[in-house]
Amino acid sequence: MEKIKTWAQSNKERLVHFLVLVVITVICTVFLDFGNIGGEANFIHYLMAGYLVFALFIPVFFILLFGSLIDALPYVGYIIFLILTTITLWHISGMFVSIKSKKIKPKHKPKQFVLSLIPFIIIFLILAFIISQMGILAKPAIYLYPEEDSFVDVKLNINGKITVTKPPYGDGWNVFATKEGTINGGYDYLFWEAIPYNLGMRSDLPSEGWVVKYEDLESWFDVNLIKLGLNEKEKGQFMEYWLKKLPESDYYEIKLLSDEFMAENMDLIVSPQPDTVIRLNFYFKPHNEKIDLVEPEIKPPQRTGFVVVEWGGILDDGLF
Repeated sequence: MEKIKTWAQSNKERLVHFLVLVVITVICTVFLDFGNIGGEANFIHYLMAGYLVFALFIPVFFILLFGSLIDALPYVGYIIFLILTTITLWHISGMFVSIKSKKIKPKHKPKQFVLSLIPFIIIFLILAFIISQMGILAKPAIYLYPEEDSFVDVKLNINGKITVTKPPYGDGWNVFATKEGTINGGYDYLFWEAIPYNLGMRSDLPSEGWVVKYEDLESWFDVNLIKLGLNEKEKGQFMEYWLKKLPESDYYEIKLLSDEFMAENMDLIVSPQPDTVIRLNFYFKPHNEKIDLVEPEIKPPQRTGFVVVEWGGILDDGLF
């Protein structure tokens, strides 16, 4: 007990910094509710998210690498996450103390600060590489067209971390959908985004695909999205989002994620069971030169009975 008191006394300033960081971290985490953000982010969201990226990127690194372990053994995962968070915040508090310390000459303080940042920089670069390998499942939009106005349950079985939903997802969506496709009186579709845990996703891509000039993307979408099963409203909302999302490049490689891949990594569970399910999740990769791909045969689906439609995509932006 005496040793603990002695240690606490000698580390009093560092403990104060540590507790302040803990309080700020808890406030930011609770405010942002990263498990289920609804709606658009504002400046406060970005400010708090920026702090958490700095303060928690080592624990987040653990989550991204071992997300499936956390899902399988949540208590073990949470304990490891808390331990890593404590270590990280303790290290940051030590950085503040070292900067203010009178024992270190002023001319040596910048060097001391830089040295203390080196572990963070190394891990941050590794994390940035891992994230770039993952990509983001961007704006999958789910449309519901029951044969009669009714309540519909929709659940996502994602091999990854859901980052954004609208309306809020909770344990799943239970929504009222009209046969015209209006959800809960005001939504055209259910919206979600996620970071996948599957680092080998690119090896699971089909060999077939399309190569489209950047200036031809609009006309390509206009023709082929209808052939692939979207109606005019769905096509228009897809194009409105993705034509702004895709950065300018000479060519784009476009592939469709396979049904097998989606069932394994981003399964969609709807009750009552729909009669028709159309899931178009694209992989987009920009290229400076034209590449050769065998184009797949398009078989237009028949939309009958209770219809569920989903579109979305992953942008491989050249970071990896």
